[in-house]
Parts: sequence; structure tokens; C-alpha cells
Amino acid sequence: MANCNYVPWSLKELATAISTEHCDKKEIVVPMFQRGKRWSVQQEKDFVDSLERGYPVGTMLFYRSVDGDREIYTLIDGLQRANTIKNYLLKPTNYVEEENIPQDIIDGITNILSLAGHQDGIKKQIKELIIKEIQESPSMQKIQCHIIAHAITTSIPTNSNDADYRISNLLYKFISDITDRFNEIASRVIPVIVYSGEESTLPYIFDRINSKGTPLTQYEVFAASWPQQRTIHCETPEITEYVIKKYEALSSDGYTVKGYSKEKLRSSGQLNIFEFVFGFSRYINEKFTALHISSRQTDDEIDPLGFELINACLNSSKEDVRKLYKNLIDIDVNLLSERIVESIKFVEASISPVSRLKGNKRNANYILHSKYQIISMIAYVFRERYESDDLVKVKKSWKEVKDISSRYLLQHYIHDIITSEWNEGGTTRIFTVLSSKKYSKSVSGLEFTNALNAYFAKQSQRQETKNVATPSKEDIVVLNTIYTEVFSASDQLSRDTFDIEHLAPKEQVKQLIDKCGNRGLPISSIANLCYLPQKYNRSKGKKTIYQDKSHSPIEIADIESKYSFTSETDFEWLDAKYRADDYEVLKAYYHDFLISRFCKQKKRFFSTLGIEYLESYDNIAVTID
Repeated sequence: MANCNYVPWSLKELATAISTEHCDKKEIVVPMFQRGKRWSVQQEKDFVDSLERGYPVGTMLFYRSVDGDREIYTLIDGLQRANTIKNYLLKPTNYVEEENIPQDIIDGITNILSLAGHQDGIKKQIKELIIKEIQESPSMQKIQCHIIAHAITTSIPTNSNDADYRISNLLYKFISDITDRFNEIASRVIPVIVYSGEESTLPYIFDRINSKGTPLTQYEVFAASWPQQRTIHCETPEITEYVIKKYEALSSDGYTVKGYSKEKLRSSGQLNIFEFVFGFSRYINEKFTALHISSRQTDDEIDPLGFELINACLNSSKEDVRKLYKNLIDIDVNLLSERIVESIKFVEASISPVSRLKGNKRNANYILHSKYQIISMIAYVFRERYESDDLVKVKKSWKEVKDISSRYLLQHYIHDIITSEWNEGGTTRIFTVLSSKKYSKSVSGLEFTNALNAYFAKQSQRQETKNVATPSKEDIVVLNTIYTEVFSASDQLSRDTFDIEHLAPKEQVKQLIDKCGNRGLPISSIANLCYLPQKYNRSKGKKTIYQDKSHSPIEIADIESKYSFTSETDFEWLDAKYRADDYEVLKAYYHDFLISRFCKQKKRFFSTLGIEYLESYDNIAVTID
């Protein structure tokens, strides 16, 4: 029967048992299924720093077996920590660094040498010499002060006759202190859980520990590490309610949350900084459509959105989020959240002609942009409107650029989605964009022409036969941009809905492909797509708008001018008589149709954005491979 026992091990015992020079008949071994050593040098240094500071460092899990008179402990969990402990205990001098040397020792040695000149350089050299000699010593006990002193005076000549002796005496206390400190750390106890049971279960246990658990996110670490005692009065009740939901979720599972009272929290509204940002994240995610990006989360789950957005508004690097609480301790966070909300509203209004077009109505929660794109836009507006150290009044410069900023934001919003600008880069890209002042400049007609042509050419490489791609975010953004100018106010306010439809019907094109050799064509190309009122789309079924004879010539003319941008002759190729080997003929007809209609789409696209379409853009070839 399997069981687990708690056994205290000193760090020295642990290091010795891991090494090949193990004693006391205890040996620690690593199983074959164990992962290799993964920690970086910095991770090892951070762990050693925790040891030296006396911080908790977790437990080890061993499997105990007996081989004759030896006890074999198989290391199931804790390899990275165990390996670092071994390295530190067996060669601690490697972990002594320049910052460990007190400044008064360096100053004292400099005075003993009685040297003039560039003292900063001399002091740096002294530090390097001390560390070099310490790290070359085989152990703490074998560090020789007089050898270090002699190395200094040899490398940095001095006129002082007794410099070696005086430097050696000066170093003695420092070396004694770090040696005593090491001995004290080596004697510390680390909790070890010893498991006994069937050895065949070890890989399964290891897999459970290392793959079934969920590691803490950095935001969960913030919850524990950010100051807890300093609180502020939250002036937005909804934010407080999200914090209450977090604690209620824990309470409902039977946990007692220390210091928590729902009634007291609701009446006082007193939140610490982490709680405020936690609640703010949930609040803006729920309140603003443009921020409905995160998947549905449990009430106690942390949404990074607010942390990332506030950091983008106030700081210059994604790494600054780790110390974000320092920005927030001495700032009016209620006013900050209000200003960020104002910036969110401005961005939502700027992009709404495309992001919330009536054609999207039935997919109201379908978000076209990435989280990082929208964060970058909100942070840009916030920075242009306010100084982080003066959130009371709007910058004078903002009033001058407000209207044009709205137009530029929409242009970049569209351009970046078409070009998949935010598919990579994440939070790092936010700060690159902000530092470049990208949103303060317009997107040129040439840039849009190149972006649209590249997007069209990429789509045209599709070889669709039976399975046809559904409209992508890029497709919807292009269509929404085109039809923003087409849809009237009454269209937007009516109960009518609009479908994205294939002008050359999918089934007809599939049949032609099958007849002509079953080689694919880009059936779902943007040039074959349009918005149609649902009443027209559903009535025509698998026909073109011209094959459907249920509409009057006036209705057809209205469809042509507002939705299809076509004439009946554009579809004559669908009714041509093809033979089994006519694929190239079909392909040429279809590609001509796509290129012709795409040129019409581009001109309407430019018209919507108020950008002049130059004749020279026609000379930039639109090609299909």
C-alpha cells in the first residue's frame, strides 16, 4: 500500500546525497523519465537568493527503496531546485558576486593602495580581483585572504609597504561573514516527502505532478506580492462587485477568505491596488464591446486585460507590468480608470463604422481585432489626451488633433487587420507602435493599394473544390469598409439583416470545377463576396441575382448599385458550354471576373475612407497566380 511520510533533510545532506561523494548510505538518483535540467543561470541565482534570504523554497518528493545497506531516494519532483542546491552547497564560491562585497571594503582597499587617478575604474578592478580569487577557491573554508590581497597588489602596484597585510586584515571579516552565512544556510532543513509504493507508478506520478497542474500566472503572483494593506476607496461600484464575486466564488467552495466580509466590502468600497485592477479588468471587458476579447472566465479567474492596458497607458515596456503597483500607489486610480474609460469610448466610436456595421449585427460579439491592437489604440489616445502626472485636464494639443486622430485610428485599424499586422508581437509590439507615434499619421493610398493587392493575391492562391473557406476577419473588415458608405441610416436602424454572399454561387462554381477537371479555384475570394439583404439572398437560393426572376428590374438595379457592383454580362461565363479539359478556360474567365470586380471594390473602399484613388494605382498590377 502506498504512503507518504514527511522527512526533514538539511540542505547539506541533500547536496551530499545527490553528489557522487554521497555518505551516510543515502543516495539520491534521478529516474529516466525525469526531465533534464531546465533552469537558466538567472533562475539558479534567484533560487540561491531565496535560500540566502530564508524564503520558503518548496518541498522535494522522493521515492525510497533499499539496496543492501543503502537507501536509494529517487527524485520524483524538485530536480531544478535539488540541482541548484547541490551546485550551491558543493561550490558556494561560484555564487559570490560583486554586489555581495560591502562598499566600505572596496573604499578601504582603495585608500590602502594610496592611488590617485580614475578611482571608479580602480574600484571596479578591485572587485573583479576579489571575486576571481574567491570563485577559484575550492571551498569557502579554503579562501585565503592573503592570496586575495597579494593578487590585488600584484595587479595594482602601490608604494605602500604593508598593503598585503592591511588588505588581508580588512578582508578577513568579510570572508568570515560569508563563510558563517554559508554554514548556517547549509544546516537549514528543507521539507522532503518520501513516497513508498509500487515503483511502476513513478512515471505516472511524475506526469501527474508536471503536466496535470496549472502553474501560477504572473498576475496570480501579483495577487500575493503586491502591497495588501494600503487601500483606496473605489468609486465604481461595478468594480467592487467583481472583487466580491471573486471572493464569493472561493467561499462557495468552502474556503474561509481571511479578512473578507461581503457586506463590509460592499459598503466601504475599500480595495487594495491588486483588487482594484482585477475588478477594473472584468469591468471593462464586460462593459465595452471592443474589449469582449477574453473567453468567458470563472469569477475568481484573473483577466490580464486591465493590467496590460494600464501598463501600456503609463509605462514604456511590457516588463514594467511587474512593478505596475508602484505607478498606482501614489496616483488617483479612480480618476485614472475614468480617463482610460474615456479613451476606450473614443476608440470604440472611431472604429465603430467598420467594427459594428449592420452586416455584423447577428454576430454582435464577433471581434475583428486582436487584444493587443485595441490596447495599443486605447493607450495612444490616453497618452495624447493626458499627462500621466496630470489627469485632471485634457492636453491643449489634443483638442487640435482630436478629429483627425479618429480618422487615422480607423485607417490603421483597417490596414493592420488586412495585413495581419498584429498576428505576432503581442505586448512588445504595443510599445513599439506607441513609441513610433504610428497612429498620429495617415495611411497613404499607396499603402492601402499594396495591402489590398497583396491580400487579394494571397486569397487567389486558394484551390477550393468542395470545401469553401468561410469569410475571414480580413474579409469582413474589407466588406464593412466598402458597405459603410452604402448602407443608409435607415438600413442600419431597420430590423433587416444582411448576409455575406457569393455572387457567383458556390454550388454552380463547384459543378463547373468538377466538370472541367476538378482542379480548384478561389471560390471564396473577396472579389466574389458582397453583402445582400437577407430577403434577397434567401429568395435567390443557389442562383445568381440575375438568374432569380422574382425581382423587378428596379430591385435588380438597386442591388447592382448598392450591393453587387455588377451587371448581368459579368456572369455570362457561368452559362458557357465547357468540356472536360476546359479548366484553363474556366480559370481565365473566373479570374477576369474577380480582377474586374476587385478593382470596383477598391475604389469604393477608398471612397468610404475619404482617400483619393489615383489613376497611378491602376498601374499597380492586380495578379492571380
